[in-house]
Amino acid sequence: MKKLLILAALFISFSSFSYAIEVNQKILTSFKKDFSTAINVQWKALEETIYQAQFSYNGDQYNAYYNEEGELIGSARYISKANMPLLISKSLQEKYGDFLIRTAIEYNNGNETSYFITMVSQYKSVVLQASPSGSLSVVKKFKTY
Repeated sequence: MKKLLILAALFISFSSFSYAIEVNQKILTSFKKDFSTAINVQWKALEETIYQAQFSYNGDQYNAYYNEEGELIGSARYISKANMPLLISKSLQEKYGDFLIRTAIEYNNGNETSYFITMVSQYKSVVLQASPSGSLSVVKKFKTY
């Protein structure tokens, strides 16, 4: 869970502390196996031991996260409201009906899928974590000016 929250923070800041780098052969080999048809790949170091690939895959924009050993930690992609699970859409409508969806990210760590959704209204914004069952939890709140 802690790793998931760290990755959520990474999504929110989305590379504000990253820099372009070259990655080792283990990571490249794993990436090519996992996403063989990926195009426009750009690598960044998020921490000393976590590497992010930003790329296009099957028509969608993805991020994949690898450790130094070339193990896939997780992957994420932007999704539209139309591609969000129905239970999440219903929960958002019930609890945040007066908000608009700014971004929605589907994150998969191999074991489970979570969604990180940024909602905005006239005076405030909220980043939510959602489960496929529609359960919502607040990751961050802030004022909109």
